[in-house]
Amino acid sequence: MRSYSPQIVLALLVAAAVVIFVGGSRLSQRQEKVRVERDREPFRLFALSLQGELNRLERLYESHLCRIARNMPVEDCVKIIPACNWLSGLKQVSVLPVRSESPVAPLHVMIDPVAGEGVPRPAFLGMERDEGLGIPVVVLPDAVRQAEVHDSGWIDQPGSPPLFWYRRSEEACIVMVVKREVVVDCMNQWMREWVKRHYVPMDTDTGGESIMGPGNSLLAGFVAGSRELERAPDFVLPLNQRFASWQLLSWDGWRMRAYSHVPTVAGSAALAVLVALIGAGIFAQQRRELKLAEHRVSFINRVSHELRAPLTNMLLNIDLAADTLENRGGEGARRLDRVREEGRRLSRLIDNVLTFSRHEQGRLELHPRTCIPVDIIDAVVAQFAAALERRSIRVEVEGGSRQPCVLDPDAFAQILTNLVSNVEKFAAGGGYLGVRARLEEGRLLVTVRDRGRGIPADDEDRIFRAFHRLHDETREGATGTGLGLAIARELAERMGGILRLLPSDAGAVFELAIPCTSVPEREESAV
Repeated sequence: MRSYSPQIVLALLVAAAVVIFVGGSRLSQRQEKVRVERDREPFRLFALSLQGELNRLERLYESHLCRIARNMPVEDCVKIIPACNWLSGLKQVSVLPVRSESPVAPLHVMIDPVAGEGVPRPAFLGMERDEGLGIPVVVLPDAVRQAEVHDSGWIDQPGSPPLFWYRRSEEACIVMVVKREVVVDCMNQWMREWVKRHYVPMDTDTGGESIMGPGNSLLAGFVAGSRELERAPDFVLPLNQRFASWQLLSWDGWRMRAYSHVPTVAGSAALAVLVALIGAGIFAQQRRELKLAEHRVSFINRVSHELRAPLTNMLLNIDLAADTLENRGGEGARRLDRVREEGRRLSRLIDNVLTFSRHEQGRLELHPRTCIPVDIIDAVVAQFAAALERRSIRVEVEGGSRQPCVLDPDAFAQILTNLVSNVEKFAAGGGYLGVRARLEEGRLLVTVRDRGRGIPADDEDRIFRAFHRLHDETREGATGTGLGLAIARELAERMGGILRLLPSDAGAVFELAIPCTSVPEREESAV
């Protein structure tokens, strides 16, 4: 299990305390909506300008009607239609005699034949007549008959379209029936463009506003229902005109007033302080444990160094004694070989412990130099030759090229030593050890294969952890500290490579891949 430094643990718990306090503070907040009334004076000023433009359009339309009534040829109905077609909204034009004895004959001309059905015919009181066609009649008030020449005005009656009259002469009056929808549509289109040029949006951070035309058509602003404007407007300013009405709508803004619930804040603060105190306690305990661990590692390091010196002298004297007894043979020579083998095993154990100690203290360093990987492989295998032969393990070494390379030979040798040592300890029943090395695209690939019991798939990652062993029982030929593979992978990664377990049907296969810079032979000779 990965362990974290006391500083990280303390920082995490302090951060947790901060989160608890901040979260409790947030949970303690209570909010209420407060209405923020907008400054509507600019809106009212714009409404005055908009109302003025609507009135101007109405007066302009009336002037066009007066112009047509004043200039159209009343004697020829054929010429009346083209004289009126240029103005939108005209349904019908009627020429009426003011008096019954007037020489002017009544004339009704349909300007818009499509909208002709149901259009009423105007008439003065006493002159209305029904010709049996079912056409409704609108009786004009006496004020129209008594009006001066060139006077004009509107007649609005419930259920009838707007009528505009113009006193053309002492004998004749012109009455025009207007189609309200057409006039409103034209005015609305004009107002849409006018608003684009003259409307300046107010501050919408505290509310919203809309300018609505007839039929709830949006001219500018925000549609009711967008953003937070689903509620009814707080301010409505109607702009009425003869043909239709426009509206200016405004919504006030809302701000949230926040306050804190004191018991919740106090509880979160107390819990945050408790977590921070727990973090301080854990920090102090971990610091004590780390110091104790450092003392233990330092002790192991010192003991290992103390053991290395006499062990080196012991192995040297064993080699000298073996040279003396080499020609004599016999049981003494065999005994010395066994002592040398066990001494080397103890030396490897000390090397692993020292490497692990340097790694724990952060002092593990590499010293790359030019070497021949094949020679290192042969030397490592030679160290185990006697032990492998005694366990009936057949060795096959495929060294590949003797090309010199730049790498750390001691780290490379220690990795191979731990891999071969595993075969000696745990794969004796397989009877085979294969070591294959090759250079490939700037990397040195070394494969160590055996035919032992293999390693279960569930243990592929755990075998590279320090002090982990597949079998905890201690027996002859299967002892160890559980540091070998962990140190081997650490050294491989320090060299910029990787050590991994490959899938295999029989036994275990380890592959070591490390960067290896090739050195030309002439350069090697110069060195």
